[in-house]
Amino acid sequence: MGLLSKIGKNKEIIKNRTYKYLMPPLGYYGGKFIAKIKSLKILAFAIGDRDLDNSFIKDRECIYILYDEAYRPRITKGILDWLYNQDYFIEETYFTDHNSSLRYLIIEFPFERAIKNFVRGKYSCMYSKEDVEIYFSKNNSTEAYKVFTKDREMVEKHIKRVNDLYKTNVSSSEIDLEKFECDFKPDLRDEVFNLEN
Repeated sequence: MGLLSKIGKNKEIIKNRTYKYLMPPLGYYGGKFIAKIKSLKILAFAIGDRDLDNSFIKDRECIYILYDEAYRPRITKGILDWLYNQDYFIEETYFTDHNSSLRYLIIEFPFERAIKNFVRGKYSCMYSKEDVEIYFSKNNSTEAYKVFTKDREMVEKHIKRVNDLYKTNVSSSEIDLEKFECDFKPDLRDEVFNLEN
């Protein structure tokens, strides 16, 4: 099952791992950016689209923001006019075809190698400790914060998930915590548009 199949009739935002681990650091671009993005009807965040010619992106790591332009069209147009003039704005394009109200914003991600580490499931290598504190510690009980900091409770929770999934009985004393991550590697079908298989 792919990312698109999760968009329901009510068009609620999909809270995938991209949303959980990559969306908060977009705050790097400032409060005005966050306020404008929150005014859009966002349906999903992703790290790419298999069907889109990505040659214009080159070597940049990007976030794809799927939104519905039919939601408050005048406000949406004002937001887009502002975004077009931002250095981190890369592209805005139709999601599927010109008859759909769904569109993408493609934004350059502000942290180098974060997306590459995300794809590899190396969550603890995505950001510096300082960046984790800035973008994820407002509520340091959040799961993402605990994953990045390898919080003891999160380590135990993930070991239990691994044991349950693979029918094993590994304890935390048997694990090299330097190499251990507190979440599974992302299923790219949930993080990249049009990647169904």
